[in-house]
Amino acid sequence: MNRSIALFVALAILLAHILAIHNDGSGGLAFPYDQAHAAYRLARNLVMDGQLQWNPGSTAFESYSSPVWIAVCTIGERLCATRLNANLDWLSINLFCQTIGVLAMLTCVVLAAQFREERIASLIAPLMLVSSGCIAAAAANGLETALFTLFVVATFLAFERGRSGTTALFALLLCLTRPEGVLFVLGLLALRPFARKAVVGTETRTRAAWPLFLGLAGFGATCGLRFLTTGAVLPPSFHAVLHPEPLQFGGGLEYLLDFVRTCPAVLLVLQPIALLSLRRLSGLGARALLLGLLWLAFVALQGRAPLPFCELCVPALPFLGIAIQEGLIEAFDAASRFRRRVALTVFAVGLVASALPSREPADLGPLPLERIQNAWLAPSGSGRFGYAQPLGRTGLEEEIERTHLLRGVGLFLRDHVDPSTSVLTPWPGAVGYLARGAVYDLGARASAIGRNDRAFPWSRRSRIDVVEALQSEPGFDLVVPLLGVPERVPTPEELALKWRDELDASPAATGRKEAIQRQLERFELVTVPVVVDSRSRTAVREEHFLLLRRRDLGLAPRVAVEREGEEFVVRIAHKTHHQLADLRVTCVDDRGRTWWMRPTGELTERGPVSARRELLLYDTGTRRVDALRARVPELAEGARVVEVRAWLVNPDAREDQSFAVVGETASSTW
Repeated sequence: MNRSIALFVALAILLAHILAIHNDGSGGLAFPYDQAHAAYRLARNLVMDGQLQWNPGSTAFESYSSPVWIAVCTIGERLCATRLNANLDWLSINLFCQTIGVLAMLTCVVLAAQFREERIASLIAPLMLVSSGCIAAAAANGLETALFTLFVVATFLAFERGRSGTTALFALLLCLTRPEGVLFVLGLLALRPFARKAVVGTETRTRAAWPLFLGLAGFGATCGLRFLTTGAVLPPSFHAVLHPEPLQFGGGLEYLLDFVRTCPAVLLVLQPIALLSLRRLSGLGARALLLGLLWLAFVALQGRAPLPFCELCVPALPFLGIAIQEGLIEAFDAASRFRRRVALTVFAVGLVASALPSREPADLGPLPLERIQNAWLAPSGSGRFGYAQPLGRTGLEEEIERTHLLRGVGLFLRDHVDPSTSVLTPWPGAVGYLARGAVYDLGARASAIGRNDRAFPWSRRSRIDVVEALQSEPGFDLVVPLLGVPERVPTPEELALKWRDELDASPAATGRKEAIQRQLERFELVTVPVVVDSRSRTAVREEHFLLLRRRDLGLAPRVAVEREGEEFVVRIAHKTHHQLADLRVTCVDDRGRTWWMRPTGELTERGPVSARRELLLYDTGTRRVDALRARVPELAEGARVVEVRAWLVNPDAREDQSFAVVGETASSTW
């Protein structure tokens, strides 16, 4: 097999790898990550409203730090806006951005094979990339990661070959795609005094410094624009490093260990590190190694990142792969046959180990790989709010599932809630893109919240003052409190405790839980039907979802109990979005006993029991609808019914508490 065919096979492997892991569980391509939808919302607002702002009409805020990616998304939005006229119903912003990411990562693999064109061993770095789940996940996640990684590798390749114009172009694109790209530019500037000459074939070229300064100029321009619009100079990720939160660096070190567990092949970097200490590593290998380690150091300083498959470490992988390639080439050129065989064996084992996290945890024949894999990929730290964040394929599936659910929430808000309704959520991406109304980010990444006029980075878990956020103006009509519905309806105290421990900036402060609880009790808890979004029709399903709605809006359904002859009728009036609730009916007899009505109409003293389950409440306009009609029951032992009570509760409510009840209790006596 020649080198070109081998590279083509590697690209086919990567494409299959991407399609295998980024699916919705029924064979279809899953949607991009929730975070990716933040850039989509900005692009849509720019196309539709002519404003590059999270909420139209709001103050300037750095909701997303990638000008190049926002430009790409804007092109996608413009194409999607005209797709109906062009008969392109299949085109969407999701597919457009995912296609750009996949093509960028495939091109990155091709470029990674260009550093040693004269040798078949130049395929070592590409093989490392295509076998890594980190690379495959980053290609289809809808973020700018793949494009950023491509520009990083292209800048390095152009620098190594002494091509000044190409280096300048990609250095500029690199810093405009992510401001953190300036680290690679500064790294190349620092390494240039040790590698002024580039030998390309028989030609010797000088590696000029001015192309790299063009990249620095691009970074400076974004800093200047940021200062003029928001008053801040450095991007949020740099601000996070300079102003760390407690235990941030320790979390960053744990994150690097998770990276090693997710991509075990990076352990092979120990060999080029040893060669570098012995001054036996090639110049190319040394420069690639130092740039990769520089990026990983910056990642560690930011703390634990939130996305699966160690997404933040992806730009370092091509450099680590090139360094490992150079180290293995040194071993392959050794006179010892034993050393060559050991090097080849270790490399093969590394590739297999890196591919294992991409498979579903399962036994392989008699080998108990499922238990071993689950233990190996168990998270080393706490997950972000609403996520367990296991490593490898399981973590990616969790992210995909949560994103599809949040897309369903966004579609529900778009289709059933008044556009003037304001929403507060810790997960603003898909909800913000699809809901279309004013959406506020409880993490202060996409929008200002409270006194947080400085954007927090998407690359780490940040905490804010939850009490201040809930008190901030304008008041929020709806709040997304949890991802999914727990086994039972939570109490305000339980929800306040969860928010304090996982979101609040001062969880140890005295009375903090009580302060959060007081703010949450201004809302009522409602259950809404959400259709989990998916490209595959077989994967579409309906789920319950919890929302908090301000009580003073007066949108709670109204229940009435009326007597008609020997029957009583429970009627419900509702004047807002769809909502799910259970109807409970009790009869009180003249001896003071309470009887609960079952769905069959029978009575029991053992409650609580619902007379109707999961009623779908919809806007009834000016009239009321009958929810239950039944005869006034006859009781044993001569007792008679003196009062009938009816009220609504959230499905799965098991106790009498404020978040369980929906609206007021109605009663009728006779």
